[in-house]
Formats: sequence, C-alpha cells, structure tokens
Amino acid sequence: MLRLRRSELNLSLRDAAKLIGISHSYLSTLEKGVDPRNGSPVKPTPETFKLISTAYDVSYDFVT
Repeated sequence: MLRLRRSELNLSLRDAAKLIGISHSYLSTLEKGVDPRNGSPVKPTPETFKLISTAYDVSYDFVT
C-alpha cells in the first residue's frame, strides 16, 4: 500500500523518505513490511505513521 501510494505520487524511495523525514532504508523496510535482519513484522510508531500520512496526503487510517 505504501509503495503504491509513493508510485502514485511519482516519488523515488529517497525523495519520499526525505519528504517523510525518515531514512530511505527504513522506508523500504516499511514498504516490505518485514525486518530484513530477523524476518519479523515491522512495527512503526504512531509518530511514523503520522509523518507518512502527512507526507503522502492520506488519512492516518490509510497508513495504519
């Protein structure tokens, strides 16, 4: 869902990460939904969800 919205906004991974205020590697991990170090699901903070929803101009519920 995050990758699709980023694509709709025509943003590269790095540009989207800069807009959100997180690293591009963390955004990539969020888009995949799995931590590559241990295979566990990624659990971003509510603050991260808020940053994404603001940057992607979508409701908070869309990203949670």
